[in-house]
Amino acid sequence: MDTHDQSSFVQSVLAWFAGPSGPTTAAQKEPPRDWTPLLAHEDLLYAQAELGAPVLNPILDTVAERREKAVALLDIAARKLNNRDAAMLLGDMYLHKRMFHQRNITRAIQYYSILADTHGNATAQRVLGNLFAAGVGVKRDYSKALLYMSFAALGNDLLAHQTLGYWHSVGIATPKSCDDAIWHYKILADKVMETSRSGPPGGRTVPMGKIRLPDAHGGIFGPGASGAGSAIKNQHQSAESYRTVREILEISADEGDSSVQLELGSLYYSGTRYTQRNYKKAAKYFLQAAKAFTGKKPQGEMTPTVKHRVAVASLAAGFLGTMYWRGEGFTQDEATARQWFERGEALGNGMSLNGLGMMILRGAAGFEVDHKKALQYFTDAIQKDYSDAYVNLAELTLQTGKPDALATAFKYYTAAASKPPSSTITLYRLAEFHSQGLGNTPRNCPAALGYYKSMVERADWHDPQIRRAQEHFSRGEERDSATEMDSAFLLYLFAAERGHEVAQTNAAYMIDKGMVGGVGHARYPNIHANDLYELALVQWNRAANQGNVDARVKMGDYHYHGLGLTAFEALEEEAIDADAEGSGSPLTPSKRKTRTVASSTGLEGVLQKLVHPYYSIHDAVISEPRFDKAALYYQVAADEASALAQWNVGYMHENGIGVAKDYPLAKRMYDMAFATNPESYLAGVFRVTLKYFEKSA
Repeated sequence: MDTHDQSSFVQSVLAWFAGPSGPTTAAQKEPPRDWTPLLAHEDLLYAQAELGAPVLNPILDTVAERREKAVALLDIAARKLNNRDAAMLLGDMYLHKRMFHQRNITRAIQYYSILADTHGNATAQRVLGNLFAAGVGVKRDYSKALLYMSFAALGNDLLAHQTLGYWHSVGIATPKSCDDAIWHYKILADKVMETSRSGPPGGRTVPMGKIRLPDAHGGIFGPGASGAGSAIKNQHQSAESYRTVREILEISADEGDSSVQLELGSLYYSGTRYTQRNYKKAAKYFLQAAKAFTGKKPQGEMTPTVKHRVAVASLAAGFLGTMYWRGEGFTQDEATARQWFERGEALGNGMSLNGLGMMILRGAAGFEVDHKKALQYFTDAIQKDYSDAYVNLAELTLQTGKPDALATAFKYYTAAASKPPSSTITLYRLAEFHSQGLGNTPRNCPAALGYYKSMVERADWHDPQIRRAQEHFSRGEERDSATEMDSAFLLYLFAAERGHEVAQTNAAYMIDKGMVGGVGHARYPNIHANDLYELALVQWNRAANQGNVDARVKMGDYHYHGLGLTAFEALEEEAIDADAEGSGSPLTPSKRKTRTVASSTGLEGVLQKLVHPYYSIHDAVISEPRFDKAALYYQVAADEASALAQWNVGYMHENGIGVAKDYPLAKRMYDMAFATNPESYLAGVFRVTLKYFEKSA
């Protein structure tokens, strides 16, 4: 069966149990449909005559019967007719609940295995690699995961390349190798650049930033305790408060406040967690803000009010020129874009100067190509502190072919990167420079790896899975749907294997908060074959090693309570190097003392008994705590300015848990926690006061 016939047969079968806009229900009245193409399809006739396929009756079959027969037909097509589309559809149906099908990961693995082993399908090989890596539906087996992922990469699956790039960079399932990691990341980065350049002038718009689930609840440990530094710095607005602020701003904008009009235009142009990009609304507010100053820019000294109005109008003009040229919110119109850029130029706007330079360089909007003139515009834009002009200046410099072009261009790219967010091309060029040692730049593999990784994770047009996970999670919250939460968790888990720190944090957070269950869980008995807290510990560790200080504290918590430790020590090559990261710390490790929950006494025992029932109802496997390692992780997080970790280190020194008992050092750590985050004041005072009464007794 050729590819077209395979696809047409699968589409015909799908139509059998899918109505005009989705799966049929008993209440739907389906319009008359011509079933002749399906009923007369040669593959259906053969399957019915030779393979025992069910007979389809368009008149008498119920919705349930149609679905059952459709799945049976797809199964025969996948197993006996070598229909790759049918196998892929069934795999997705059983794994991702496509077509609202019941999830069954064991069955999904069967169909993906047919595709991977029989047909060499790279997508199926990558999916199986993810399942074996995460231990979803099977026992975790990184040797099999690496095998499948490597074959998928040979089949040019971009997500497989990204996964292997991350695994090589940190030494997961394979020896750590920066060069091998860069080899995989560069393949993906080249494709990302192709996609970027296929977009409008200036490149395709980068997708919205990833959502970190704990941020909606004040961070991993809640408001006041999460993040490094003070609680005020780490505060996060709720969706409701954000909407309220936005509504107030819109009222002010409608009343003619030009500053607010510009702010709202920028908000809708860029988008945020709680505000979707909306170019039409952005255009509306920018057009209003552009009226803040309509005359020529005054010569000489301006009053503060006039200066402000000129600045607002010039910024709005720059955005409007960009939007008209790129076709964002307006029909693409080079002539109108040029008018707005020239308006912004007259008011001294850097974005407009950069836009005009790009037009001259391309010969757009009636300009003649003039490299020298474009160079001047980019230089003027830089003087107005518009960082994107550095990128254009660097690209133009490279085109000159001068002996010092590479060194000069590198200087410009570095300047652009110093003013985040860095553009896609900036990250790509810096990765190339460091990878190859161009422009008198010493080769720096780790730096190149960092730029490549950052680039492909930000400009991730090739990878919609995190965005799909966010959609599933939002629906799960709105509908209180366990099924949607499960789907979100799986997608975060797979993205975590590709090295996305946000996905690693989100997957671990969902486990930590009991949003997903383990083996034998009534909601879904087949989603995971291992202890979920073991999986969470691995993800917390990987997120911590990418700079998430709260994840580092979580590492300490899990070792303190004996959570997820069953297999983690076998993966310890991924864990932090105690000697390297803990060097210079005030820790004085004692001889290892491990205690069961029952042997803990005093306040320590009370806390253990309080926390363990919570973990147990979420299918946790409690093992012997590792207080010595908990103290180490807390100390590393304390050095990274986590007040919570500083308090924990103090508590452990006060009680001699995992470290030598040392009251002065405990007091110093409590003081440090208070200095870092004043919200820890009462906790510190409580501990010191309690110790005073213990000594007085």
